[in-house]
Order: sequence, then structure tokens, then C-alpha cells
Amino acid sequence: MIDPQRATSIFHIDETEIESIRAFRELLEEQAARNAFAGDKVAFARSIGAVLEKMNAALQSGDRTEYRLLDAEFHDVILSYGNNPYLTAAYNLIATKIGALRTRAQDFDNVVNNSLKTHARLHGLIESGDVEQFCKLLRLHIDNTGNDYLKWMTSQNAEAAEIS
Repeated sequence: MIDPQRATSIFHIDETEIESIRAFRELLEEQAARNAFAGDKVAFARSIGAVLEKMNAALQSGDRTEYRLLDAEFHDVILSYGNNPYLTAAYNLIATKIGALRTRAQDFDNVVNNSLKTHARLHGLIESGDVEQFCKLLRLHIDNTGNDYLKWMTSQNAEAAEIS
């Protein structure tokens, strides 16, 4: 479908699918995080920190596209250090949809700023070794991201109603 004065839509998504993606993502990322904390936490923290530095630089330069890619990379690092190829393979089932939703939801400054702050707090929790707080914040982050997707979807539905 082509929306007037918009890019080609890759897929249509509804609230139920967003909720399903959110629940699946929480399950996979939390287990990967627990595995990562049981492994080399120093290397995990260093890798996450390197991505976080690039995220900061991307936002400072106003490069939202790069920020979105780095946001995905941040979560990919969690999965990578989770050291379970089945978690990664399962995540890849939804990665494209997460990326498409991230592109839309991160059009708002407050969403991006909150995202960066949360990623920084997650990094700090890796450094302090607090797996339980990390998982709690990660679930909150994924829930908030799902809420941002729902807000974007609601705004798109309102715009479509105004046009028709």
C-alpha cells in the first residue's frame, strides 16, 4: 500500500501484533541478558558501552537514521552475548518489524531522548553486575517501546481518518 505523501508501507500492523512482538521480545532479550550476565560481563559491558558512545554521537550530530541502527545494534549485542543461537534465530523472526516500528516511533524527540537515557542506565547496570535490575529495566524499556509504537499507530489512524 502507498500512503499519500509517505513512503511505501512494508506491512500493516495492529495492536494485537504489537503486543505479541513486545511479549516475544521481552522473553528473548531477558533470557539473553541473563545468559550474558553469566558470561564475560566485562566484555559485555565494553561492547554495550561502545555502541552507547556511537548512539550519543549520532544524536549529537542529528543523525536519527544512524541512531536507529545503533539502537538495533545495542539489542543485538545483548543477544550476541546471550550465547544462544536459538534466541538470536527466534529474535530474527521479529527484527525487521521491530526495525520498521522503531523507524516510525523514533520520530519524536522525547522518545529518542528517553531511549538513550534508558540505554545508558542499562549499561550502568551491566557494569554494576545487577542482572535483576537490568532485566526489570529492560522489560520496562521494551514495554515503553511498545507503547511508543501504539501511540504512533494511533496517530496514523487519526491522520487517515482526517484524510478520508
